[in-house]
Amino acid sequence: MSEKIYIGSGKEKVFPDGGSVINCMITLDGLNQIFKDHGFTTDKGVKKLKIIVGKRREPDQWGNTHSVEIDTWKPQQQ
Repeated sequence: MSEKIYIGSGKEKVFPDGGSVINCMITLDGLNQIFKDHGFTTDKGVKKLKIIVGKRREPDQWGNTHSVEIDTWKPQQQ
């Protein structure tokens, strides 16, 4: 299993109707290199980078309830 590459964090906002969203902030420093290492381009030329948003066991000191990391899986080249 590869080392996790964290690129941001987020907070869950729960609405009175029971719905929720996760507001995330992603660090852009080094994102171009991360894309070169872990991103891919589709057959139609669309550049993509897979991310994972995971719930933390406990909120951090700033109240962030989720973390954002790079999914290093890449599709098989045809």
